[in-house]
Amino acid sequence: MFVDVATAVVRYLPDRAGQAVLHRNPDDGPGPWTGLAVAAVWEAAALLAGWWAVRDRDA
Repeated sequence: MFVDVATAVVRYLPDRAGQAVLHRNPDDGPGPWTGLAVAAVWEAAALLAGWWAVRDRDA
């Protein structure tokens, strides 16, 4: 059971999602458009985390 959950989660990590964008017919995981959306969500999360880290610091 844990292996199935881990396999399902790994498909939506940024490296796998980015690879899904480059492959026309991925064997497993999200399709190209879903992979692009997942990669965009990861990028937005990274930008938000960076903004959150520096928002109260002195320049």
